[in-house]
Amino acid sequence: MYGTFSLVFFQSSLEFPRQPWLEVLFFVIPVVGWRVGDGVLRFGVMLFNKRARKEEWQVALASTYRDHVIVCGLGKLGYRVVLQLLEFGEEVVGVESVADRPFVGILRGMNVPVVVSDARQRDVLVQAGVRYAAALIACTQDDLANLDIALDARELTRKSRS
Repeated sequence: MYGTFSLVFFQSSLEFPRQPWLEVLFFVIPVVGWRVGDGVLRFGVMLFNKRARKEEWQVALASTYRDHVIVCGLGKLGYRVVLQLLEFGEEVVGVESVADRPFVGILRGMNVPVVVSDARQRDVLVQAGVRYAAALIACTQDDLANLDIALDARELTRKSRS
């Protein structure tokens, strides 16, 4: 254990091994050790520094939801819909195209994950967890966008169930 630890983090005081498989490990362990350490450090930063990675954190949080309701468009109507759903005890994921809308910050303060992107893009619906959602409510101010979102969601859920 000490030999491996010293290979990863310090200059090794071990003598060079004589067996071929140990010779390979002598050079591989420091590289792999630094990569693993770097990955753990990056994960820790993402996990604990939510402000620096706000959008990634919201998407990661939304991906953990099951049987939730996705609300696309967080204007006045969308905000009221979310409040009613929360009153009914439903889990909600919001999707809004503009990050600085007033209700986005309020809902995030209420621990509602909000994905900031255009809900007409299929990958955004996937990030919001459309394949595992119980329902989707499209309440943007654009009727064609609402129809597009609903049709995309229907197609994505149909593909995942077949």
